[in-house]
Amino acid sequence: NRVVIELKELCAKYTTDLIATTAFGLKVNSLNNPDAEFRKRGRDIFNFTVMRNIEVSTMFFAPHLAKMMKFHFFSPENSNFLRSAVWDTLNARDKSGIKRGDLIDLLLELKKTQKPGPEKEIF
Repeated sequence: NRVVIELKELCAKYTTDLIATTAFGLKVNSLNNPDAEFRKRGRDIFNFTVMRNIEVSTMFFAPHLAKMMKFHFFSPENSNFLRSAVWDTLNARDKSGIKRGDLIDLLLELKKTQKPGPEKEIF
């Protein structure tokens, strides 16, 4: 009775849970739920093809060219998902006042203490 465990997928699920908790303060539970939305998006974001490698390399080494070619680091769907996750968490945390010592707390503190200048916009 041997059980085969795919270590790469197990580590990816653990990493997904870790990032979701430390950055967003969310419990996504992808270790127990293989269909967790964060895990699906993470799998999609890190699914590199030859074209995707060219796009990412161009963004890092020739950002002006990447901008002209309209390359994006995330697909519109993944970008919208991540934005929504951040904004929903920011709003919920702001209303509840819960502190977790994570990235969301830092963003909320920044929002409260920083004033927008002429060249930047805060949130």
